[in-house]
Amino acid sequence: MSQPLWFYPLLAFVLTLGLTPLAIYYSNKKKLLDYPGERRSHDRPIPRGGGVVAVLVLLLLCEYFLFSQWGALGGLGQVSFIAFIIAVFGLGVVGYRDDHASLSNTMKLTIQVLACAAVVLMLLAAAPAPKPATALLFFAFMAMLWLTNLYNFMDGSHGMAAGQAVFSGLLLAWFFKLNNIYPLTLLSLLLVAVSAGFIVWNFPRPRVFMGDVLSGVLGVAFSVLIVAGWLLYQLDLLLLSIVLATFVVDATLTLMARILSGQKWYNPHREHAYQRLVTGGYGHVGTWLIYQALNFLLVLPVFWLAQSGRINSFSAAVFVYLLFSLLWYAVYRNQRTNNKNNINEGH
Repeated sequence: MSQPLWFYPLLAFVLTLGLTPLAIYYSNKKKLLDYPGERRSHDRPIPRGGGVVAVLVLLLLCEYFLFSQWGALGGLGQVSFIAFIIAVFGLGVVGYRDDHASLSNTMKLTIQVLACAAVVLMLLAAAPAPKPATALLFFAFMAMLWLTNLYNFMDGSHGMAAGQAVFSGLLLAWFFKLNNIYPLTLLSLLLVAVSAGFIVWNFPRPRVFMGDVLSGVLGVAFSVLIVAGWLLYQLDLLLLSIVLATFVVDATLTLMARILSGQKWYNPHREHAYQRLVTGGYGHVGTWLIYQALNFLLVLPVFWLAQSGRINSFSAAVFVYLLFSLLWYAVYRNQRTNNKNNINEGH
């Protein structure tokens, strides 16, 4: 390769950091603003859709690298990049359109299904034998679809989505490099770079929100990396599933709780654990620090122990997901208790 591995992520960071103000200017000019409200956690109008620069930078650099290093990538690397680009482009277009004029849920879901199905089929076709069972492939497809949406659900606090992307991308990049999988290492680092370039404008005091254009892309991009690592390079899927555990648990359990309580789960709300922490006195910065502490103090060491063989991946995944579920329930129960006390005091 003509450039060292770090060159492209560094370029992605600089471009995203330097060009995001253009997206802020555009959003202000077009009145693409998120206004304060009962289900919002900010107190002033803030431009949205600023993540479009990160998505464009990601796409352009991926395409340039793919065509300039086609031979060096090898067959599996080529498939990894093509699948990644297809997913990012598809969800980027949907998100960009939705940020400007809301698309119907049916239209968004249809495109998401097509993009995720195309990626799974492409990766499966290139995967070495033996092929996974059909049931496991269907689970992987549904997991991709869910990750694409849950990342959007978790984008409701300053720096939360971008911060998680930086942590998860670095962890995946380290693991892929450890296994000498340089195409996935580079893709992971590019995700880290554009997220880091964007977070400067979004945290701790946001000057712009990423919008659906970037939140959806981050969700599908991580799902492609995980499924590609599993299908193409035969990495442990359970181990890879730990990387995004903080987001997966919060979004999944919140969705289940809303469905079981008879609420319209698809409506905007402020019932995720991170939203409860924000409104419960920790604020955006405190909540961001809590989630990053969970990543570094729990996800990182457990992941390291599992990848090094000190514990098996099944035990690691069960431990992480069970503990996060208990923490989610503690936040959920505490909020309900406080709400009841406030109602009683009001009477």
